[in-house]
Amino acid sequence: MSLERYINTERLDIYVKHLKVNPSQVMAAYHWNKALCGAMLPALQCLEVTLRNALDHAIQNNPPPAAGNLWLTDHNWIFDLPRYMGDRTWKNNARYKRPAPGRTGQLSDAQGFLLDQYGKRILKNRLPVESQVAMAIDEIAKMGKTLTP
Repeated sequence: MSLERYINTERLDIYVKHLKVNPSQVMAAYHWNKALCGAMLPALQCLEVTLRNALDHAIQNNPPPAAGNLWLTDHNWIFDLPRYMGDRTWKNNARYKRPAPGRTGQLSDAQGFLLDQYGKRILKNRLPVESQVAMAIDEIAKMGKTLTP
């Protein structure tokens, strides 16, 4: 049974069209590429963790001057920066919920935005990155792990 039957033509054509591999050597090039990618993965994982930790250290110890009072620069910066980006993207009227008309007992701030039990505005619209951060927080909590930057 030939593996070529199960890999789409567009995937294999890259080797012929762009890398100028002889058509009879396409599967060898494909397997070589898989081996190369596998060999590079540990180095990429190390780079990703090291870069992420270096960014965290730099932001906490040498906050960007532009951060000012716009977003947190302590250990919570990773959670607060997407909120800041969302606030810049959405107009407040479209970003946050307002109390439903006729419903009493809803907490709201001075600008009339609905508040949760912690006194924070309730989001109506999120940026995709905010949703991704929220999903990552949920997954970490489900695994019973401690949430860290």
